[in-house]
Amino acid sequence: MQSIDLENMDALLDGQIDLRRRPGAVQPLRFPVAEIGFYDPFTRWVASAPAGVRLRLRTDSRRLRLAASQRLAAAGADGSPRPAAYELFVDGALFDRRAATGGAVMALDGALSGDERAELVFEELPAGEKALELWLPQAATISITALELDDGARWTAWPDMRRRIVFHGSSISHCMEADGGSGSWPAVACAMADARLLNLGWAGSCLLSGLAARIIRDQSAD
Repeated sequence: MQSIDLENMDALLDGQIDLRRRPGAVQPLRFPVAEIGFYDPFTRWVASAPAGVRLRLRTDSRRLRLAASQRLAAAGADGSPRPAAYELFVDGALFDRRAATGGAVMALDGALSGDERAELVFEELPAGEKALELWLPQAATISITALELDDGARWTAWPDMRRRIVFHGSSISHCMEADGGSGSWPAVACAMADARLLNLGWAGSCLLSGLAARIIRDQSAD
């Protein structure tokens, strides 16, 4: 398979505020990287979870492979992981919803168990050029380490040019319990309105902070 250069993630990702770049990895964040030192550990984690973040491209590839470092939030004190589904839409219709293979689980005290390396492969995509939109899970942090297509496949970025709506809120807007990122109520509302989503819902943040207010101030929204 051919790899898409991680430098192209700026053009392919939507729904994030910033990208944190490390050697061999790109992490979408819902806050500015330069302000990371101002966030307490809990808020930093929930604002790093890519609720509403999507990979968007047009391609004639029949396969799509994503590799990442993934940290999945535990659902409770027993350490059981929350569901963390990736959702692939093809030409606007849900093609598949599945969890990645691998990935670490982060307990409520921040302790990690398991290997962070995770991957998923979508195969037997429809022939010919199509629009792909891959929703990242809203209950995990994701650093993309590889995005691959069939050898010789053509691809181009698919920017979302629709009217943009910015949401802010707490757990009710973050929607960690939804089946996938497209099932959060802000995502459902945007789908009904045929609008572009920016979900700044941060679980556990029921009061509007100055940090969030400045992010909202700096966004272009309709």
